[in-house]
Amino acid sequence: MEQRSVQTSKRKSNGGVRASHQPPQQIEVGYLEVKVETDADSVARSVYNTGSSVFGTYDERTGTITLDVTVPLRVQQESLMHELLHAIIKQTGLQWEEEKEETVIRTLSPFILMMLRDNPDFVAWLSK
Repeated sequence: MEQRSVQTSKRKSNGGVRASHQPPQQIEVGYLEVKVETDADSVARSVYNTGSSVFGTYDERTGTITLDVTVPLRVQQESLMHELLHAIIKQTGLQWEEEKEETVIRTLSPFILMMLRDNPDFVAWLSK
């Protein structure tokens, strides 16, 4: 995964991203309406606290995903999918160790995203 430094906290929260590239503000995940916020400073604090690259976070208490939109759009999309999978897992009641959950999500999220991108007819069919 792409590496970046903690210096993201110095960037503007919208990162100059065009409005058309902003993620949806809310996504229905099972019985929850997950809020999606963009805040590079908040995500940068997570990078600092965890010591690893983080481009998004999911707060189970508030049902909020926070994304760093200063990174490329593809990284944002992958991060949103990653955090949505955390939200799904929390709703299922699965009790995995944090490391196992991260491994499963890091493995599945890019493939789910590729499948959706590569099969627009399938996505349209699912929406009916």
